[in-house]
Formats: sequence, C-alpha cells, structure tokens
Amino acid sequence: MDVIMKNYYNNKIRSLLLSCLFVCSGLTFWSCEDFLERDNPIATTDERWWLNRSQLNNALNSVYLGINSGVITYDKPKYSSASNYSWAAINMTGLTDDAIFASNYQDWSPFLRGEATSAHQYMHEYYMKFTLIRYACRFLENCHRASLPVVSNPEDGIQIKDRMAAEARALRAYLHMELFMLFGPVPIIRESLDSSEQFVARASQEELVKFIVDELEEASNNLPREYSVEADKWRISRGACYAMQAQLYLFIGKYAEAAAAAKRVIDLKVYELYKHPTDPDKSYQHLFTYDGQNNKERVLWTLKANRQILRRLAPSGLSAGQSGLSPTASLVNAYETLDGYTLDELPAAERAEYIKNPNYNNNRDPRLKMTIWCPNEDFEGYVPDPWSDGKDKLGATSSTQTGYWMKKWLTRRDEATAAESGSLDFANIRYAEVLLIYVEGLIESGEWKHADVTRYLNMIRNRAGMPDVDETRYNSQEKLRELVRRERRVELAFEGQRLLDIRRWRIGEQVLNGPVYGAVRPGSDAPLLVENRVFSDRDYYWPIPIAEINANANMTQNPGW
Repeated sequence: MDVIMKNYYNNKIRSLLLSCLFVCSGLTFWSCEDFLERDNPIATTDERWWLNRSQLNNALNSVYLGINSGVITYDKPKYSSASNYSWAAINMTGLTDDAIFASNYQDWSPFLRGEATSAHQYMHEYYMKFTLIRYACRFLENCHRASLPVVSNPEDGIQIKDRMAAEARALRAYLHMELFMLFGPVPIIRESLDSSEQFVARASQEELVKFIVDELEEASNNLPREYSVEADKWRISRGACYAMQAQLYLFIGKYAEAAAAAKRVIDLKVYELYKHPTDPDKSYQHLFTYDGQNNKERVLWTLKANRQILRRLAPSGLSAGQSGLSPTASLVNAYETLDGYTLDELPAAERAEYIKNPNYNNNRDPRLKMTIWCPNEDFEGYVPDPWSDGKDKLGATSSTQTGYWMKKWLTRRDEATAAESGSLDFANIRYAEVLLIYVEGLIESGEWKHADVTRYLNMIRNRAGMPDVDETRYNSQEKLRELVRRERRVELAFEGQRLLDIRRWRIGEQVLNGPVYGAVRPGSDAPLLVENRVFSDRDYYWPIPIAEINANANMTQNPGW
C-alpha cells in the first residue's frame, strides 16, 4: 500500500529535495527516502523532532488533514492541482440522485455515465489518504519521545500524551473506515512502512472491521467525553469514536451493533439537537450558518472547512457564484407536505401542483426551503431566475443545471469576505445522524416497536417544524424503514451520507440508472430532462487506482474494474 505513496512522492518532491536544506550548523542534502522517514526533513531529525507539545501538535494536526471538508479542501496535502476538491464531501453529492455536480474545477461525471476507469485522477487522490494513515503510524511510533505535562483534561485524568496518541489511533481507524466504504476492503496499515520492497495485500472485510472497531474502542478509553479547552473542542472525543463505530456497523448491516454504539453516544449526555435561542422555528437553517455554528449537535467537525462555499455554490448572479451543485427533482420531491404526507400519497392533481411549485401553499417540510433554493425564490434579497437569459440562465456555464440551487450553508455574510475566504465549519458527524443510526438500527434488528424509534424521529422532525410520526400509518417494520430512509435523505442532505446510504441499501440500480430531472419550466407540465445515468453492480465500490495495482503485486482489483 505504501508503495504508491512513496512512488508518488519520489516524483513530486524530487526537485524540492535537491534544493538547499539547512540543518543547524551545516548544509545537508536528503534523499527522498530520508524525506519519507522523517516528518520535518528541512528543519531537524527524528531524534530532535518528537520532543515537546508544539511538535506533537504539528504532527498530529497533519493527520487531521485527512478528514473530509465541505466544498474545498484547504490545507490538505497537495498531491495534484485537483486535490483541493477530491476530498470535498458536499461536492460528492453529485455522485448521487440528490444533485448534479457541474463545474470547471471538478468532474465526477464519468462515474455517472459508466465511463470511469481505475486511472481516474480522483480515485488516485482519494486513495492517497493512506499517506495520512502513515502520518498517524509515525505519530504513534514516536510520540513517546516527548516530555509533556501529565494531565490533559483534569476531569478525565487523561495524560496529554496518551490523549494525543488516542487521537492518532482514532484518526487512523477513521481513515481506514472511509477508504473501506468507498473502495471495499483495503490493506490494514499498522506501522509506517519504510521500504519500497514491502507490499501489503488487502484484508478481509472481517479483519478490517475488527481492526477499526478495536482501534476506536482502545482510543476511546483515553479520550475525554468533551474537551474543557474551547480551542480543542473540534478534536476527536470519546463520543466521536462511538459514533464512528455506529457508522461502520450500519454500513455493513450489523444493525443491533450499530444501535448499541449509537446508544453509547446518547448515554454520554454530551450532545443535543441544536435549538436557536431566539428563532427556534428556524433552528435547522441556523444550524448551518455562523449564527448557530457553535453548538452541541456537532460530534466531529472540521474547522473552516466551508470556506469559499458562497463562491462555489451560489447562483452566478450572486457574488459570481459558480452553481457547482444543482439539486435534482428527485430530492425536492422527497420532502413531505407540512402535515406529513409524501407527494406519492396525494391525489394526482395536487401532486402535480407540488411538482411544478415545490413550495405550493407554503405547505412543505420546512427543511426543503432551508436546504434548496427554488426558481424565483427570494433569499436574503436575491431572486435568481433560471428561465431568463441572464447570469442564472438554466444550463449555462457556472449556472444551475436543474433550475434549483443549494441553500444550505449559504449566507450573504460571506460576500463581505474575500472570494477565497469565509470561515464556516463543516460538521462531519452530527448528533441528528447518530439518532438516525440508532433508530435505523432498532428498526432493522427487529426492534421497530421500541419506544425510542418514534421518540427520536419525533425529536428530529419537531425541531424542523414537522409533526410527530403518524403511528397509524407507520405501523410496521417496512413502513418505518421507508420513513427513516426518507428522514436520513432530507435531514442529512448534501452532508456526505447519501452516497454511502445508496451503497449499503443496494439501491444504485434503482436511483442511479436512467433519467435525471430538474424543475418544471413555466408553461410546461413536465420536469426538465437534464441527463441520463448508468449504474452497474461494479459501481458499489470504486476501483483500486491502476498505479497501485501496477506497483503492488499483492493488490487485487475490485470486480468489474
């Protein structure tokens, strides 16, 4: 596995390593192998690097760079000019039935046309997260050298060095989990490989899952329930480890285990659904803006990971937006009416009205209007018109492809900042997701009558302004399954979960094959046909990059690739 990383670095940094590298009193030239053996080759050696808290923080924070961002991956290891985008979770919604991603800076479309190959650039860049796994291994192998104060969080009695090692261990497990969910079973990397002669084979799913679960469990023992220092609150906590275990168990269909892991998060009594103090009816909307940024719903998040979001996703006529992500009619039509009925449950004529005008009579799940910007809708003083010949013209470059835009995370406050700026965080795991994992775990493990199923669904729905679950209609495992899947789709829209849900539910053939529709043009009764997609069984996992297959004789390719 490390072969691809080392080969890549050998090509990318050779010229840099031939430059003058000053070390203390003398001029020293280092080879590429030296670079790969040391974390800060320009400044010092291993023997002089792992000594104090500042150095450990720098090394550990580099591992955190492997966690996905929102729309652009600032401060990530730059493996190529496009790696600013290949780890952007929001953009990857364009790989699902929720949106079309179209821009001049990123292109996932080959995967939707059935034309992707194992040589695709983004596959290579995503697979390069193994570099961050190696950083974590290096940290664990060397952090013991440092001399640090004894206690990190007085209330937990955890030593700083032990806590930092636990963070690295949890991050290493999390990155393995991410890669598994996208590429299938991958190699387990427990140590920093330092020789191009070492080739690592893929683990079995059972081995990999056990490794991830065990690592997260061990890490959780030396992590605080919550951080006492404000500046540290974004770091991995005990609850984040349990939430990751819950995500993994859910992905592989171990529902009882998923519910149990999610319940451990709930029982910590650290997290809660966000409620805005003065505007509770719009709590869901405020949750994704500066107004509600610091909240107890975030279980794991990336600081300032939504920089540039207005520029990348807003309509062209607003702050030169690029309209990179266009929501589909499929997602828009998934939102219930305000009284809890799906569009498919309505009389045909009424359903047709909602398809033509999603906010007809202002009678939809409020999350629709808080998440998606519909044609000719006023938002903070701007009204885009996709049917005109202006900047927001349907189908134009840097304009909506469906007639809809994203609204989640957008705020005109970011207009006051530089185009490259803005400081919104991105929540990688929210407490609402944990509650939905718990509920789905109960439903799928046969506990669908458990009181917590409707209890937590009602909490999520009520926060958004939706009524309680109608238990006369949702009175079976099948009906509750339908409901929780819809709740996941609308509650977590654009947050990076839909692609994984499609994979684990094995619904790709149903939702990623065939036509994709947009809004209904005025004067028409039919939604716009935007594109046609192709999905086959092989697409449930991405291919192992061809560079890794060629370099590692022990590596095998995924079926169909």
